[in-house]
Amino acid sequence: MPVQRFALESRLQVRYQVGEDEHGDPVYRLRALARVNPESEDADLMTAVDAITGLQVFPVSEVRRVDNYELIASE
Repeated sequence: MPVQRFALESRLQVRYQVGEDEHGDPVYRLRALARVNPESEDADLMTAVDAITGLQVFPVSEVRRVDNYELIASE
């Protein structure tokens, strides 16, 4: 069965290390950047994240891109 895929939206998730717990393990916080253009190139998004996170106090430990699609069966 053929299926068509349509991009709906994308978002970025940036994980920051905000400190350590009582055992010395890292503590993280996740921040989302919504309504990212799904046609954006990964390198462009990383450049934007670098600019935004350069203003933050906490170091970035991870950046994720989450893409959402609608799947429609075509006949």
